[in-house]
Amino acid sequence: MSSYTGSIEAPLTYEKSSVPSPKNFNISHVAARRPAVLRACLAELELGFLEKITPLLCNKLAGENTVEISISAPSKKPGNPNSNSFRPSDSVLKTMKFEEFHNLLMAGNSSSESTAYYLTTQQIPLSATGRPALSSAPCTQLLSHFKMNPYVAPPLLGDLIPVNYNLWLGTAQKTKTNSGLHHDYHDNLYVLLEGYKKFVIFPPTASYCDGVDTIRRVHANGRIVHKEQEEEDEWLGAIDELGVRDGVRRLNELDKAKEGIEKRIEEGDEEAEEELDDILDEILMLESGGGNEEYFSGDEDDGEETEERAEKRAKVEEKPRMDPPNFSTKPIPEGAFEIELQAGDCLFLPAGWYHQVQSGAAEGKSNKGYHAAFNFWFHPPSSDGTFGNSYGTNGFWKEEMEARIKENEHA
Repeated sequence: MSSYTGSIEAPLTYEKSSVPSPKNFNISHVAARRPAVLRACLAELELGFLEKITPLLCNKLAGENTVEISISAPSKKPGNPNSNSFRPSDSVLKTMKFEEFHNLLMAGNSSSESTAYYLTTQQIPLSATGRPALSSAPCTQLLSHFKMNPYVAPPLLGDLIPVNYNLWLGTAQKTKTNSGLHHDYHDNLYVLLEGYKKFVIFPPTASYCDGVDTIRRVHANGRIVHKEQEEEDEWLGAIDELGVRDGVRRLNELDKAKEGIEKRIEEGDEEAEEELDDILDEILMLESGGGNEEYFSGDEDDGEETEERAEKRAKVEEKPRMDPPNFSTKPIPEGAFEIELQAGDCLFLPAGWYHQVQSGAAEGKSNKGYHAAFNFWFHPPSSDGTFGNSYGTNGFWKEEMEARIKENEHA
């Protein structure tokens, strides 16, 4: 059931000389839920440092870090013979050191090999209190290198609260790559650093979403809730989003109590065993309904990425994937908008807008044999939000960000 009230209009395009003020951008795009294209104006957006990101710099900063790489061969599907699909079900993941990926990326510059390698979204580590980090390697190292404050949005986005940062880096030979049709759960500022991207986008209207079997509701701001997330959405609470924070606190309390009870069991306390059963039941209940995809940025993992865990994942050579619910099998509707981006261009895409992305190398002498992009994800604004107060009467995300900052200071 769609309650989407945002824009269904084509994106507006801005050049260097016409970049809107943060207030005007909020009114025309963030609050209105309308996409925007900003051409070659990273300096004007105070994002010029992103142009310094290269595979070589990433390898220097994060070469020894473990990453997950998507691997895809050219599609054999009718009508799409020359495109590598990175739709999850069409590709596999391989865990490796970033240095190994860097070598594959550089080898692809002069190779006719049709297999494509792509650094996409990564496992996000969690803090001891269950709060997700804002980034993983190599983004964490890049943010530190450029001394960027990850807790504050670029000025154009006003007071939107960051969820996650990600670097997209892939080989680009003769074949182009295709992301598959999907939507995100958060507002996206997508910055193309190298190569070429073609987006096909359309809004989460009732005419499309009501025909998708897995969709249970579409909020006014475009946030889509699927069948698999229905309990999580209720747990988050359309009225009282404090459920996430309270659930995390309760889990921490139960974990501490569990440790004490286990010690009593070791000392021979028989009554403690029954208490432990009750605690384990409650933990199971909270975890089964509390892994909120909105809070955890759509990450499929619900545990902390420790060094031991990374080593275990590294032993798995390749693992096939299933499509998560935000990937659609319905055809792209007539009237979808096409957007082509070149290096230095940005795209603001509100939560819920469906998109399919084709990636390739830049043309001519500027072809470096790879494509790269950096994106910022933000919690979408509330329907009662205004400029300078994007989340209206709901102070949950602001409180969570303040808690994140405190945790980082004490880490």
